[in-house]
This record gives sequence, C-alpha cells and structure tokens, in this order.
Amino acid sequence: MLIAGWSLLFFGESLGALAWTGIAISVLGLVAMALMARGNDESKALPWTLLAMLAMTGRLRRSAGRWMPRARPGAMALLVGSLCVGLAYALVIHAMRTLPAAEVVAYTNTGIVLATVMSLLVFRERMQWRQRAVAAGVVCAGLACIGVGRAL
Repeated sequence: MLIAGWSLLFFGESLGALAWTGIAISVLGLVAMALMARGNDESKALPWTLLAMLAMTGRLRRSAGRWMPRARPGAMALLVGSLCVGLAYALVIHAMRTLPAAEVVAYTNTGIVLATVMSLLVFRERMQWRQRAVAAGVVCAGLACIGVGRAL
C-alpha cells in the first residue's frame, strides 16, 4: 500500500480501482498470515535449533576432527546462487519499466504464496494449515484482481 501511495505521489503513476482493490485484498491476506505467526512461540524453537547446531558441529568434530567444515561452498554454487538472486531483482526492475511499481511489488507476493503451498504440500506442515491456505488464497484473489484490472 505504501509503494502504491508513494508511486502515485512521487512518480505520477496511476492505478485503476481494480488494482487498488487487488492490492488491498492482497495486503489483507498478508496481514492474516502475519497474525497467524504472532501466536507461535518462537522461543520454544530456539533451544531445539541450538541443539541441532551443536549436534551437527559435534558430529563434524567426531568424524573429521574439526569444528567447522573444511571448505566453503564452491565458487560455482556461490555464483549460481548470486545469479539467481540478481536475476530475480533484475526481473522486478525490468517489470517496473512497463507496469506501475505498486503492481509489480504486489506480484512479488507470489513468492509468499508459493512458500506457503510448498510448506503445506512438500514439507507437510499442518499447523494452522486451513487458515494459511485461506490467507494464501486471499493473496491470490488480490493478485487476480490486479491482473483483471490490467487486462481491462
């Protein structure tokens, strides 16, 4: 919503009523996802995370005699990762050349929807799965609304 307002005020970009509606709907879906996360107690996960870290480094120490890995990730792995992140940003910037910034930023929320779908289907996370699926659906409805507004 802020980017939509800023692009209107500072860059003279205009959005149709359907785009504003779609952005508002998407924001509601994102807020719903964020509110679900607020009820979780991350502090309960911290000891388990630390235990996993200690177990992995302890195993490495026993098997290799070292506390840290022998080598960093290879240059090719670092290069591929860097290129993927850089290309993602380049695509967003390129899209902003032809579409209003507010719409482009809203479309980047597709990544949040995909992460939610992956967590439900691939990793089989079941905590609040119905609410998360509905919130992801709300975000998708907002994005569809923006797309329909663009097509008209």
